[in-house]
Amino acid sequence: MKQNYLIITPFFPDNNSFVGSYVYDQVKAIKKEGTYNPIVVRLKTIYDDFQGAYEFEGVQCIEFKVFDFPSFIFPTLFHRINNFRFRRFLKLNDINDFSLCHAHVTYPAGYLAVALKPHFACKVIVQHHGLDVMQLDLGKTLMGSIKRLQNNYLTKRGQNVLNQVDLNVGVSQLVLDQFTKQKINLSGKTTVLYNGVDYSKFYPVKKKKKSYSSNLFIIGCIGNFWPLKDQITLIKAIEELVRIDEKEIMVKFLGEGVELEKCKEYIKDKRISKYFSFQSSIPHNDLNNFYNSIDLFALPSYYEALGCVYLESYAAGKPFIAVYGQGIEELMSKDVRNSYLIKKGDYKDLSKKITQCKNKELPNLTINRSLDIGILVGEFLEKVKAL
Repeated sequence: MKQNYLIITPFFPDNNSFVGSYVYDQVKAIKKEGTYNPIVVRLKTIYDDFQGAYEFEGVQCIEFKVFDFPSFIFPTLFHRINNFRFRRFLKLNDINDFSLCHAHVTYPAGYLAVALKPHFACKVIVQHHGLDVMQLDLGKTLMGSIKRLQNNYLTKRGQNVLNQVDLNVGVSQLVLDQFTKQKINLSGKTTVLYNGVDYSKFYPVKKKKKSYSSNLFIIGCIGNFWPLKDQITLIKAIEELVRIDEKEIMVKFLGEGVELEKCKEYIKDKRISKYFSFQSSIPHNDLNNFYNSIDLFALPSYYEALGCVYLESYAAGKPFIAVYGQGIEELMSKDVRNSYLIKKGDYKDLSKKITQCKNKELPNLTINRSLDIGILVGEFLEKVKAL
């Protein structure tokens, strides 16, 4: 008989948003492995739109509202109330028996999961997806001594919660290293679970005949326009290439965010608009076509726990350029890192590597382990069974 596997996550896609698609892929892989029956609870705040219960591509999801102040101002103040409400929520939805509880990020999911331990005979896993493992960068409306007070508050409470966890999981070793860097001692077990790729979604397809110049080299970039994603470095690299008379080039941006208009203004001021196209989003099922329409993927993000987009482009048969010191570097063979990685903000080196890639002067990009989500989750579940 399959054991129930409770998944608590703020990230899970629905028919209107594909945020959390990597969690969905993980859930599908857990289900396919055959030992467990995954039950997904998506966390929302009281300020979010609420669906209650819905199905996404064969997976049932139930939503739970967490009480909190807006803008991440002193979260956990309603922790006891949320714990009581969550246990009642599980009972009302007939979720009374599960051997594993897998929470995504420390707060609120990890807090809710640990609070279940005295009431259910379950092991608790907390998976960390970003480099801000204690979520100290949230709540940006707070300043000065109030912000420092919140950071101390979150760190102490978060460490206490995570030391009651049976397994802390990072999407890269770089993520787990952040605990040591922030002087946070984890007394329990830790492991890495790379996000992986569903190869039924991302794969090379035969190239169609181009409707434009066959010499046009197309670069794809997917990511919301936030400062840390640093799309401006890619724009400056293209500006540099245009300056040295490299005209057969184009960048296809996919994303939106606070830096978008600033990037567009820069492009307009430099009179290089014809080398760029912008699109806010596309259906997730069309992403493979996007990757297959480009020659190179580039995202110069410098605060990246791993980056699913790099893995997806690679699975689609396209090389990528990233930044040194990010999670993706762990998966790259050492002999190709200098060819496909740049220093933070080094647009001149990026322009050079784009040219080398265009001229086929770089070695083939290689990854040093399997990216198949089924294999990665299978290895992970073997570790879970040993808890």
